[in-house]
Amino acid sequence: MRCGTERTSFETSSTRCRCPSVSVPAAEALADAAYIVAKEAGKIRDADRGTVVLSELGTIDLGTVAEVYERAASAVSLTCQVCDVDEDAAVYGGGLYL
Repeated sequence: MRCGTERTSFETSSTRCRCPSVSVPAAEALADAAYIVAKEAGKIRDADRGTVVLSELGTIDLGTVAEVYERAASAVSLTCQVCDVDEDAAVYGGGLYL
């Protein structure tokens, strides 16, 4: 979560942004998932072409991506249940709103 221009721990940000503490596990799981997806997607560079791209695609760890996605989805779902928020309405425009 970013409240300013620098990335801080969610605990620090949640204090400044007044986020419900129950949302901390969901926020951390989403941050972990975003990091892993970016890391894996970053294996493909703009300058790569042809067989280089195909070779790099083969190095992407889809199992880890799926694992962190499922963990994040479960954490968001649990947070929505705890906060009595409709899960479909809670995630909108790339953000989690509680």
